[in-house]
Amino acid sequence: LSHPNLVSAYDAGERDGIYYLVMEHVEGQNLIGLLKQYGPFPVPFAVNYLVQAAAGLGYAHAHGVYHRNVKPSNLMVSREGVVKVIGLGLARIGQCASMSDGGSGTELTQPGQVVGTLDFMAPEQAADSRNVDARSDVYSLGCVLHTLLLGKPPYAAKSPVQQAVTHRSAPIPSLRAAREDVPDGLDAVFQKMLAKKPEDRYQTMQ
Repeated sequence: LSHPNLVSAYDAGERDGIYYLVMEHVEGQNLIGLLKQYGPFPVPFAVNYLVQAAAGLGYAHAHGVYHRNVKPSNLMVSREGVVKVIGLGLARIGQCASMSDGGSGTELTQPGQVVGTLDFMAPEQAADSRNVDARSDVYSLGCVLHTLLLGKPPYAAKSPVQQAVTHRSAPIPSLRAAREDVPDGLDAVFQKMLAKKPEDRYQTMQ
């Protein structure tokens, strides 16, 4: 994959039993680091980063790659302000369950297994991480938007089980109710991104 908003992988191989991956070096910081340093972002900054991440993820989706772990720490910002999507180690490729699946027919991700980060995970992914597509990443990116604007993910829970249940059944929070400078239109976009049912969300990153 080659896109301005995706970190590039240049080479991969094995030497003396050690597997290696050569990737693009990004001078910058991830969004969670920037959030800790500066606090919640101004709305235009958050929207700019979100749009760039959506462009990179949309390109990956068009090539059959679904991230499954979209979160602020997997979005790098270069010194030039370019967002690079990183952390594709849990990605689902086409009909394969994981980038790590081999050709032997044995899948690393088994039915009912959960991979990803629950704070940003779509309800259907929490039920079965093989049951994901572009719309699951749309949900996760919506959770990123909430985090960038309010300094925390949309839902809090005391246990992983409660977290999964909250994503599935709790009301979608309002960005504008928490920040008056959030336009109604942006809040509406956020609400649609976090729809409980995949069919009610945006169907593509575009």
